[in-house]
Amino acid sequence: MVEGSLLQLHGLDGYIAQPQKPVGGALLLPMIYGLNGCVRDLANRMADYGLTTIVWNPYPGHPTIPREEGRQRAQQLNDQSMIAQISAWLTYLQNDRKLRQVATIGFCLGGRIGLLHAASDRRVAGHVCYYPTIESPKAANQDMDVFKLTAEIHCPVQLVHPSKDQRTSPETYQKIKTTLHARHAAPTSIDFYPDADHGFMEIEHHPGHANELATHLSWPLALSFMRACVS
Repeated sequence: MVEGSLLQLHGLDGYIAQPQKPVGGALLLPMIYGLNGCVRDLANRMADYGLTTIVWNPYPGHPTIPREEGRQRAQQLNDQSMIAQISAWLTYLQNDRKLRQVATIGFCLGGRIGLLHAASDRRVAGHVCYYPTIESPKAANQDMDVFKLTAEIHCPVQLVHPSKDQRTSPETYQKIKTTLHARHAAPTSIDFYPDADHGFMEIEHHPGHANELATHLSWPLALSFMRACVS
């Protein structure tokens, strides 16, 4: 397996995993825990699939944080600032790494901000959205309307929906699905996993057959989707 390394860019930091023969680029937008072991492992696996992958760190200067601090730090994040940081990494992949096509994949916090970023940055070739954390009403630090902006996404989107998501309500998922399906500019793929929980890709924290099955089935589909979008 590819082993990645930490990377800095104009006051930002992240994690990069590079294949020997890249077919395209990818940005991994993590959960509230930043550059933890799970997302580094996923980035390495994405590189094994031919994707030069950068994990964006939502907390510059703090590449690793204790799990219990994640929620507190996430409450201080700003939508516009996060989008600007993700776009800076996309520019780096295109200009410095010479990767014409870049897809994004987001989990939890990264799922929501990935939808907002894909709506704002037309360079995104495709977005995989794993169990986005979308609170209703919006959190105090969130100033952008994810439902309104999702309608403006012009790239293909794959939404991964665990039915027992403790963070995002069934009504919110239905609204997001309806919005995605109403687009006429790009395809939408919906992957639904009965009995799986929010965060199931961190299987060490979410044991159980339903979550293991969702992890086993969803990841190859996500990899194929991203690679198809950037190839």
